[in-house]
Amino acid sequence: MTYNYTKAIIAFSIFTYFTVFFVLSGIPDFENSSHEINEVAISGRKIWLKNNCISCHSIYGLGGFLGPDLTELAGRRDNIYIRQVILNGTGKMPAFRFSDDEVNSLLAYFQYTFDSRNTSR
Repeated sequence: MTYNYTKAIIAFSIFTYFTVFFVLSGIPDFENSSHEINEVAISGRKIWLKNNCISCHSIYGLGGFLGPDLTELAGRRDNIYIRQVILNGTGKMPAFRFSDDEVNSLLAYFQYTFDSRNTSR
């Protein structure tokens, strides 16, 4: 292994450790939050985590830094635009082959994060 390759692996490992640590400790506790979350939004959060969206994007300031923080996405963009980006990707973001139900769940999760951004911390 080359020196630069070893440094890259170490940096990636440290970044991954802290990302997981902060995500697990910093994302609001949905069961004890004063803001209600529905089952569809919970499903969206699971899709978000399962597909590792947090490696590039953040919610509540926690997560990746390659893409934008999506906490207030539902307040900035309409669902048609968000759906198109999810399904078609952008120059930097890949397209995802989600079902309509999965996209709707993600949209519900984004709406929840927008609605709860000041009450969940």
